Amino acid sequence: MPENLPIDFINFDKYPDSAFVGYEVLMLLTGLSRTTLWRGIKYGKLPQPIKFSERKLFFNVGEIRNFLNKSEGFNS
Repeated sequence: MPENLPIDFINFDKYPDSAFVGYEVLMLLTGLSRTTLWRGIKYGKLPQPIKFSERKLFFNVGEIRNFLNKSEGFNS
């Protein structure tokens, strides 16, 4: 695997549903650009982030898995 991939992306399948990961992992898992990702969040098509601090947003692994398993997927 390339060295520049986030460790959370590499270990995603090992994490419990209660874990949290950054937006970079969601981008890699969905193949969406940063702009499309935030647009999908804004319109409720993607999991909503949890605010851990003023500048840190994270996504619940279980919600990401549920999103990825949906049959309709993401339609912008």
